[in-house]
Amino acid sequence: MDGMDEKARCETLRKLREEIGRVARASGAERPVFPSGLPGLDAVLPEGGFRGGTLVEWVVEGEGLGGEVPALLAAQQAASSGGLIVAVDRRRQFYPPAAVRWGIDPRRLIIVSPETQADELWALDQSLRSSAVRAVLAWPERLDGRVYRRLQLAAEQGGALGLLVRSVDALREASWAEVRLLVGAVAVADGGLPRRETIGPAAAEGEPLPLPPARRLRVAVLRTRHRLYGRQVEIEVDDEAGSLRVVSAMGDSTMATRREEAKP
Repeated sequence: MDGMDEKARCETLRKLREEIGRVARASGAERPVFPSGLPGLDAVLPEGGFRGGTLVEWVVEGEGLGGEVPALLAAQQAASSGGLIVAVDRRRQFYPPAAVRWGIDPRRLIIVSPETQADELWALDQSLRSSAVRAVLAWPERLDGRVYRRLQLAAEQGGALGLLVRSVDALREASWAEVRLLVGAVAVADGGLPRRETIGPAAAEGEPLPLPPARRLRVAVLRTRHRLYGRQVEIEVDDEAGSLRVVSAMGDSTMATRREEAKP
């Protein structure tokens, strides 16, 4: 009898998961999917990019790493066919000329510089709810579950793509992001580099010139809403030229996955 009860429970859970998945797909069916700006990353994301009306969390290992560059590319892609980009910059670290080099149209860029955390969260909430906004970029520090959920609902309501750049401390918190990624530095040895694909405005200007010793970043997909991932892409960043080059194919990211699984 116990075996039959267990079998019935498993079947009920299976049907429930299917129904939840069906409702989730239906609720997001009309939202566009935007390329991330990194083809190697799009290749392993379930929908081939980031869906509008969701939050994407970029967890950056280390200060001054420039981990917001992939987030800037995602914002540029989301607003490529119109709409506003809002940068909620409480720490005054957003540098507009750099954003322009990465393809952001300054005529459609709004920068908000709140004084307090409460004002920061309010500005983030209101920007996500606005139907005129296509992407919101922010650097929030702490987000409790209730506030995070409210931001997720705000994104759903307005349809904007919320791009949250955060420190590794965020890994200790629950997340309502649709996709969570880990951005870290990669040591670059002197010598030849593999064949590279150039992305960004500089890519349209002919053959790319050889880069000086450039910053190389690893972007690992920790998880999406429905499952853990263990895949990554390495990119090389040339801030002066405003170009980003993919230097490796997607590969296993066991360490990044373990970090996500070990989160309390």
